[in-house]
Amino acid sequence: MFRFRWNPQSLFVVAMAAALGAFALRSATQRPAAPPPGSGLSIGMVDMNAIYRASAAPNELDAVAQQLQDAADKKIAALQAAQYLDPDQMTQYAKLVGLDTLTPAQQAQKAAFEKTAQQDASDLNTLQTRKTPPLTPQEAARMNTMLQNARLLQEQMPHLQDELQTQGTAALDDKRRSQLVTLRELVAQEARRKGIDQVFDSSSMVYSSNDLTKDVISKLPKAPAAGH
Repeated sequence: MFRFRWNPQSLFVVAMAAALGAFALRSATQRPAAPPPGSGLSIGMVDMNAIYRASAAPNELDAVAQQLQDAADKKIAALQAAQYLDPDQMTQYAKLVGLDTLTPAQQAQKAAFEKTAQQDASDLNTLQTRKTPPLTPQEAARMNTMLQNARLLQEQMPHLQDELQTQGTAALDDKRRSQLVTLRELVAQEARRKGIDQVFDSSSMVYSSNDLTKDVISKLPKAPAAGH
C-alpha cells in the first residue's frame, strides 16, 4: 500500500513560522520591536506550540491526513486494476481518477474504462492459461501488448505517487495554516481584552510578564479524547 512521506511536524514549523512572522510583522512594521522607555506600549508573549497541542487542531489534522491517505490508496488501486489499458486510455482514465468530483458524463466515461480494463484482465488471464490450441500471432501480440502496458504503468507509478505526495502535502499545509489563523485570532482577542499592544511567540522572546498562553488555552474548545 502506498504511504505518503509527508511530515506534519515539519509542515507545522513552516506554517507556524509564517503565521507568527506575519503576526509580529503587523506591529513591527509600524512600531519598534521593543517599545522605548516611557512609550506606554505593552508587550506579551505566547507559546503557540503549546496552544496548538492543547487545541483540537492536531486531531483534526490527523483526520485530514487519514482522509488524504485513503483517497490516495483508492486512486492507486484504481490505476493498478486498470493496468492493461493502452497508454492513451490510461492517460484519460488517470485524469478521471485524479478528480475528486465527476460530472455524470465523466462518471460514465470512467465506468467504461473500468469495464474495458476488467475485460482486458479477463482476456489476458485466458490467453496466459490456455494450453490448446496454441495462440495465434494476433493473440500473442495482444497478450504482449497488454503486458507491456502494465510495465509502462509500473514505470510511471513513482511519478504518480510523487504527484499524490505533492497534492497531499499542499492540502495538509493549507489545513494547518487555516488552523493557525484561527488560533492566532484567539491570541489577538485575548491581547485586546488585556490591553496588550504586541504579542510575540516565546521562541523569539526571553521573558515577558504578560504570558497569555494559559489564558488562551483556557478558552480553547476542549479537544475530544482519543478514540472518540
